[in-house]
Amino acid sequence: MTESDAPAAYCPPELRSGNPNDRLTIALETSSRVGSIAIGRGDECLLEHTFSGPMQHATELVPALQQLTQTLGCKAADIGEIIVSIGPGSFTGVRISVMVARTLSQVLGCKLIAVPTTEVLALNAPVGSAPNIGVVLDARRGMIFGACYRVNHTLSAPWPEIQVIMEPTLGWPETLPASWPKPIHLLGEGIQYHRAALSTAGFDDRLLPAETAVPRASALYQLGRRRADRGQFVPREALLPLYLRKPEAEEVWEKRQAESSGVKE
Repeated sequence: MTESDAPAAYCPPELRSGNPNDRLTIALETSSRVGSIAIGRGDECLLEHTFSGPMQHATELVPALQQLTQTLGCKAADIGEIIVSIGPGSFTGVRISVMVARTLSQVLGCKLIAVPTTEVLALNAPVGSAPNIGVVLDARRGMIFGACYRVNHTLSAPWPEIQVIMEPTLGWPETLPASWPKPIHLLGEGIQYHRAALSTAGFDDRLLPAETAVPRASALYQLGRRRADRGQFVPREALLPLYLRKPEAEEVWEKRQAESSGVKE
């Protein structure tokens, strides 16, 4: 990323840090069809930008980052931490964020924080939902990526506390959610693809609205900052997408290679 010689955009005083030496934290959320980016200092997320349309990650991520840093009167060199939503989700989208984060880390010395996308989505559960939240993402071929969390909303904290019940797992929509504790609500873009199976499994009245199915960079920011406070950074080489299984294109290629060599699976 190159720094612009143009004057920084105006930034309202309430968005400026009381300590000008504080480095910025950015959060990159490109695991779903519509991506977003957030930026802030310390525990305070100051700005969030949602991309203009589906699958604009490659064209809009870096320009959005440049614009947000300029709005805060800063430059790329002021970035100290990068939080990445690592999936499961869009293979292409997650790879883009990981690549940008690793490049900035190498050039600027930024610390890196990895957060599963399912945990970001769990923060979308509205107050009044069941304490247990299941996240359902489409894994294609009739399968889902699923994870389960206990979400605790408290008046004393701006963001709910999250306890992991089941880490992201590949499974079947008829059986995986049935293993999660009750009472429970489900959310995630996988619901629209597997509604019939989830209905058969008895979750008809346990499905949260479609607007809860999009992960937000502002929620990712809060989860990442909690990890940063605990010193849970990852080395640059260890920042990798959370795929749970090989991309479909790779599996198709391997199947064709096996068929051409006469090897049966």
